[in-house]
Amino acid sequence: MTEETKQKLLSIEDDWKNCTVWDLVHNSFSEEETRISHIGKKINIAALFIEGGVGHVCINYTRFNADGAGEKDTVFTTLRANWEGCEPLYALVNSSRMHQYGNDDYYADDIGCFVIDRFCNNVDHKSTPAQGEYMPGVFSVTCDVRRGVNPPATPDIRKAFEPLSDRLGPVHTECCSHDLSSPTAIAKSAAKLDHSRFANGMILNWKFSHSVVSGDVGRENLMSLMDVYFQNNGMERQLSIIGRDTMLDAQKHPEQYQDLLVRIAGYYAYFVLLSKEVEDDLIGRTELSFD
Repeated sequence: MTEETKQKLLSIEDDWKNCTVWDLVHNSFSEEETRISHIGKKINIAALFIEGGVGHVCINYTRFNADGAGEKDTVFTTLRANWEGCEPLYALVNSSRMHQYGNDDYYADDIGCFVIDRFCNNVDHKSTPAQGEYMPGVFSVTCDVRRGVNPPATPDIRKAFEPLSDRLGPVHTECCSHDLSSPTAIAKSAAKLDHSRFANGMILNWKFSHSVVSGDVGRENLMSLMDVYFQNNGMERQLSIIGRDTMLDAQKHPEQYQDLLVRIAGYYAYFVLLSKEVEDDLIGRTELSFD
């Protein structure tokens, strides 16, 4: 990372620290924590986490960086228009010509590491109003779907009302996903982050079809992938071994899939009992392969 890039990121951090977000967080807990303290209980730990995932964090800065696309006015105009009428730029920022976290791209990954580190520095062990401690995390479980309703379009090609990124892995939107290389590249990108700092936890979701990991070859490929991840200091992963086609058929014929369990993010649930929005988000996750 260049010194100029680092200084720009620090400037963004200063802007955040000068806004009212931190006060709002404290004020929102104060009344409830005071009430609980009066009945003999005390909250010692509170969680603050990056809900959009690391993919959003580092891509937001690196994305508009080619062919003059990084002009401030161009970025704001594009996002206000929800990417409408900006098809050439939309294609550009979704292509391999741009730096994409999750592809073992050292430029994007380095910025991701820097931003996550600064986030943890500003959260870890900071005092809560109840004299407890805040702990950082990088996950959203299924909140990424609900919270995606509020923000406008974002520079990672997410359009308004689409879910936020849900994990440590690359961004995926209703258009497409940004893990353009391989499962091994995802493992290497995610493992570059210092997982030991995520005291409140993290989520790295992987989705494979059953056929990809079945048999001796599939099992060996999956084991080799996990070896790469953990040998590079990765600390958590969530595996879903249900393919896109199966889930699409379950949407059409739910009566035939009453016992279909799917891995969401840290827990299992019956697919047919999920909301349509969460089902679509699961289906939209990249179905990885070792080809």
